Amino acid sequence: MEIPFVGRLRELESIRDRSKLQQVKPHFIYGPEGCGKTRLFIEAVRRFSEWFDDGLAVYVNAEEARDPRRIFYIAVGRGVRVSRGVRDLVASAIRAALDYLGVPEASLSGSAVALAITPILERFYLKLKLSGVQRILLVIDEPARYIEVKELNGYAKTLYNKMSFRWEGEAFYGRILNIYALTSEGLSRDLLSRHSYVGQDFVWNLSREEYEELYHRLLEIYRPENPSRIAGFDEVWRLYGGNPRRLMELAIEHSWDVKTHLERIYDEKKIPRIVYVAKKEGLLDKLRAVTEDPDNIYKMHGMLELINILVRENLVIEMPSGRGIGGVEIPRDRGLGIGRYWAWQVPVYRELVARALEEI
Repeated sequence: MEIPFVGRLRELESIRDRSKLQQVKPHFIYGPEGCGKTRLFIEAVRRFSEWFDDGLAVYVNAEEARDPRRIFYIAVGRGVRVSRGVRDLVASAIRAALDYLGVPEASLSGSAVALAITPILERFYLKLKLSGVQRILLVIDEPARYIEVKELNGYAKTLYNKMSFRWEGEAFYGRILNIYALTSEGLSRDLLSRHSYVGQDFVWNLSREEYEELYHRLLEIYRPENPSRIAGFDEVWRLYGGNPRRLMELAIEHSWDVKTHLERIYDEKKIPRIVYVAKKEGLLDKLRAVTEDPDNIYKMHGMLELINILVRENLVIEMPSGRGIGGVEIPRDRGLGIGRYWAWQVPVYRELVARALEEI
């Protein structure tokens, strides 16, 4: 089931306002795993056709490896005209990808499409003889997972060049083209921040008020036969800190049973292995310090090796110096493991690491 869309009005307003004009560079959108980046931008793609009669919005899921029809989500404004006989935009996009990549449909993957998305999008646009399009929104979800970190600069530069240098006769000449790439992995942030041809924005977990609204909406849909199993909202907030995906898992896959859900996360995130590696590398004291205060990453010396471990495993994330997309303030809350400079992506990760440290 798709996550119900809750809040995020300022973020949507920011995406809409940016889409009115040609932006200078592509933006990589960072944030905790499961915080709602995908849901936000799918909503933006859906609303794009309402915002702009002359709009074309395309979402590409780099993580889709089974069903080609789930790679694309496409929306067009009311003023956009499509060549006669074309009734299925997604099917047309798939054909454009197959033609460009030269692979059978059964072998088509979202990652291959994401890595070659600009020529595929041009082919799609020209083949359908789209007319009336004056602005394009392209959203690429999790491309960084399928690109070597050392090659990510080249990928970002390719997106920048497509936005900045279009010649007369090309598909998108004279049109607004803005590109966003969504990612949960943090190793690329430092690398990309060195270059002026790529921007970075940040999306955080939902606010307490938004999260409580989502909690009650899910309760209406997924109420267990035994109400005593339902975790109260205060406990849910303390454990998940506004992360929508973890709340969806709790409601749908674990019938609101916190204990079984935490055990799954403990295994899924390989917490014992991470603590074992820290012990092997002589990092246990530093890891304990990070469970007490994530900003100890910033304050203590000799933390680079531990940073690489925790960032690679998507347990912690470096906080932005400013606000999130749309000017949304990202709260600092040590009780939820959110420091000024660093934060645990989900509060329960800190709790589970602390538990593993006690057991080692």
